[in-house]
Amino acid sequence: MTAPTTTYVEPKAPRGTRDFDPDDMRVREWVISVASSVYRRHGAVQIETPTFELTSVLTGKYGEEGQGLIYNIERKVEGHEELSLRYDLTVPFARYIAQRGITTMKRYQIGRVYRRDEVSVKHGRYREFYQCDFDYAGPTDRMVADAECVAVMSELLRALGVGRFRIKVNHRGLLDAMLRVAGVKPENFRTVSSSIDKLDKLPWAAVREEIVMTKGAASEEAADAIGRFATVHGAPADVIAAAGAFAAGDDGGAAALRDLELLAKYCGLLGCAGDVEYDLSLARGLDYYTGAVFEAVLLDEEMGSIAGGGRYDDMLGMFSRGGASIPAVGFALGIERVFDIVAKKPSATKPRIDVAVIAATPGCTEYRMRVCSELWGAKVSTEMCYSDKPRLKAHLAEAAKEGARLAAIVGADEVAKETVTLKDLTTGASQEVQLAALWSTVLAVLAVK
Repeated sequence: MTAPTTTYVEPKAPRGTRDFDPDDMRVREWVISVASSVYRRHGAVQIETPTFELTSVLTGKYGEEGQGLIYNIERKVEGHEELSLRYDLTVPFARYIAQRGITTMKRYQIGRVYRRDEVSVKHGRYREFYQCDFDYAGPTDRMVADAECVAVMSELLRALGVGRFRIKVNHRGLLDAMLRVAGVKPENFRTVSSSIDKLDKLPWAAVREEIVMTKGAASEEAADAIGRFATVHGAPADVIAAAGAFAAGDDGGAAALRDLELLAKYCGLLGCAGDVEYDLSLARGLDYYTGAVFEAVLLDEEMGSIAGGGRYDDMLGMFSRGGASIPAVGFALGIERVFDIVAKKPSATKPRIDVAVIAATPGCTEYRMRVCSELWGAKVSTEMCYSDKPRLKAHLAEAAKEGARLAAIVGADEVAKETVTLKDLTTGASQEVQLAALWSTVLAVLAVK
């Protein structure tokens, strides 16, 4: 019988993706648990949607740049559904709401999304990554839900300990008004906005050239007018005054300014005003935004935004036969970028185990199993070395490396007396404990920081 031939396959992950080691996963789990805790504290419930959606659901929602980044799944059999990997979690949420006829929901969702994007590890840009969304769909008094989204974003970034940050805020209605006043044709609003949105990465001269020369979306006079407002940013009151001087005569601009004034007031009441900066260049590249938009950026890290979102009142109407619109607002946290920051701070995450059960002499495997069973029954994170060969010094060092607080040492003497020698790996102190009292003693020690 001829042996099967084998072909060498280079073992590597696809470009734009990455593997996560056990230490990485501990950090990831911590980030997700913090985000979930913050979201639930604000009354959000969790949902999940498929990793892929009907292509028709995703088409036309992400603007001129985003649409080309969707991963389409090859249709092998004629007549099968056309499917695409989800680009974000917002459009699937809108589809979920419309499909069930839900009129009010505050939800969070954490899951992988996919983008056929240029990869930049330095800037935390991948093709497969997690998003962590918080959204509210349903009617509210004006700007109330928007303000809570900004407050939740602020609370979350502080809980994660990412360092200094700013939450930039603008309003798509104000941006459109300023483009009207500048003389830009309405059909060019979105393409000009996508160029303006690049001002956090490019100087105004380069953005102006893209608008006028590359895209032909505005005259030189209109571009000069755009430049007078697009570079304005700072304290909310100052930015509102500057924008008002330019666009308050436009009905849409005046309404947007009232929204921004109210949002600034509410952010003050919710305790997050100090984290907020108004920025008239902020557009957010997605076509579905209709009102206030916001984006969190780190001040001490060289990467793009780590969270962003805004109001998207018209999207749910796209999935309704009658076109009924349900107001909605929310944001997404980019976990990959936060992970890269938090991974530098392993002290922020929970140790892998609390207790390591270690052999001091051979022949006590069964007794060590009893010790583990006692601790597992008390919901204590515990691990036993599978080898009965005693290597006490090495095993203690390994337990400390894994972050274990305690070592439960078992030898012939402990087996005979039905005890355990409990060693505190932080202080070095040891005590002999009866097996029956082990779990309560361990919980008492672990409760002391």
